[in-house]
Amino acid sequence: MSQRYGTTVQELLIANQLADPSVLYIGQVLVLPVISHPVQPGETFWRIATRYKTTIDAIVQAKQLQTPVLIYPG
Repeated sequence: MSQRYGTTVQELLIANQLADPSVLYIGQVLVLPVISHPVQPGETFWRIATRYKTTIDAIVQAKQLQTPVLIYPG
């Protein structure tokens, strides 16, 4: 899971206040550490979402964006 989302097991443990990385429960909701991604010229929401194996909607919600149409480099 950590590899899929570009983080480490330790960061997942800390973000979720877990002590044992081998104990997870069905239906348990995990928090992913915040990923910071500097937008590059020419990038799109689709490209960024694909890179991090997520959806455009998930990015819009996580970043509390008003519209997924405009993003700016930087």
